[in-house]
Amino acid sequence: QSMNLKELALLSIAGQGGKMAAEVIAAAAVMQGKHTYVAATLAGVRRMAPNTQVVRIADSPGIPSGELALMPSQLMVTSESLLKSIDELMRRTIASFHSGVLMVCTDKTPEQVDFPLSFEGTVATADAEAIFSDIVGIKPPPFCIAALGLYAAATGTLEYELIRKAAAERLHGFRPSVIERNLAALDAVYKSTKVSKNVKLVRKQTKEQYETYRPPVERGSFRLLGASSENALAFWRDKLP
Repeated sequence: QSMNLKELALLSIAGQGGKMAAEVIAAAAVMQGKHTYVAATLAGVRRMAPNTQVVRIADSPGIPSGELALMPSQLMVTSESLLKSIDELMRRTIASFHSGVLMVCTDKTPEQVDFPLSFEGTVATADAEAIFSDIVGIKPPPFCIAALGLYAAATGTLEYELIRKAAAERLHGFRPSVIERNLAALDAVYKSTKVSKNVKLVRKQTKEQYETYRPPVERGSFRLLGASSENALAFWRDKLP
C-alpha cells in the first residue's frame, strides 16, 4: 500500500498493438519518476491470437514480478467481445478483477457495458478502433496506442502529455505523417472518453464459475481464441492474413 501500486491488465488481440501500448505506459511512468514493471503473455505471433499485457506502476522500487495479473486495479479490453473470450488466461485475468477502473473500447456508453462479474468502481468507454480507423486509415487497425487516450482519461494515473510524448518516441522511425495521425487519434480518443464513476454491478456468476467456463465450440467451425464464440460479428478478424 505504501508503494501506491497500480496494476493494469491490458487484454488485446495480436496485431492491435497491445504490447507497444504497454511499453508506452511504462515509458511515460518512468518520465513521471515512477517505477514500473511490464510483462506480456503472447499466445502466438500471428494476428488474432489473444494477448495479455500487465503493467505495474509504483512510487517506490520493489514491484512484484511475474507475467500473470496479481490483483489488477485497472482493466482495459480492446473489445467487449473479449469479456467472453474462450482463452484461459484472459478469463483468469478478468476473474481476478473486481474493483477499480474498467476500460472498454466500444461505441457503447459505460452504462451499456455488460461486464460478467460483480464489480465496483469506474467504467469508461471510447470507440478507439473507429476513431483510429477514421484518422489513420490502416486496416486492420493497430489502435492500442490511440486507446491510451481512454486509459489517460479514465485513470489519471499518469500525466496525459507524458503519455503523448512517450507514444511519439515509441513511434520514432515511422513516417512523420503516420506519427501525426496516431497522435491525433490518441487526442481524439482522450477527448471522447465517457466515464461513469461509483458504479456497482451485482452478478450471480461467481469468479470461479466464470474462470472455469468454456463456451461450446461447434465442430469444424472457425473460432478465434481472442474473440467470443457466441458472436461471430464481434470478431476483430474473420480470416488469417
